[in-house]
Amino acid sequence: VIPAGVDLDLFQIGEKEGPIRMVYHGRVDVNRGIMLLPMILAGLQSKGIEATLHIHGSGDAVKRLKNIGMEGLEVTDAIPQNEIAQLLATYDLGFLPMPENKVWNLASPLKRSEYLASGLVVCGIDHEGHRIPKSGDWLQLYNQEEFISRTVDWIIGLDRQLLTAFQKESRGYAEENLSWSHSVDVLESMILS
Repeated sequence: VIPAGVDLDLFQIGEKEGPIRMVYHGRVDVNRGIMLLPMILAGLQSKGIEATLHIHGSGDAVKRLKNIGMEGLEVTDAIPQNEIAQLLATYDLGFLPMPENKVWNLASPLKRSEYLASGLVVCGIDHEGHRIPKSGDWLQLYNQEEFISRTVDWIIGLDRQLLTAFQKESRGYAEENLSWSHSVDVLESMILS
């Protein structure tokens, strides 16, 4: 698997402050585990943590999500890449809720690279498609059964200072490992060998 590169000039780390702002963008399909995400928001709110959850994309779960009518939950249709890059710069945490199966085990999700380039910490389901060797604390992966509770507990343990430090590390990782030139170098070395 050769990871897709990310445009580091387009996806930038921005000013992040206030209540924690969480995001998922991409296909909003039920089989991608999307319906777990409002439960994370509800878990945080029940513990007195101010947070918002922003879901951007199209798919069969959009109508269900919009019908929840939950405070702090914003669901929009798909947004053009340049606009999503501007929004990601303002968010704190990106989700990878896709469950373990052949499709997502082999995939290296572009959204993960976009999250990291935008200086987001990432929480997701633990499987081969989401793991990054030697990742820092900016990547938190949990088994599917514990995903909601462990994610809520991890977020509760963060303060803005620690979160900011992790976000700078995630951007640093993207700069060192996720540019298109890095992906091309990997491909070139595979072709030459």
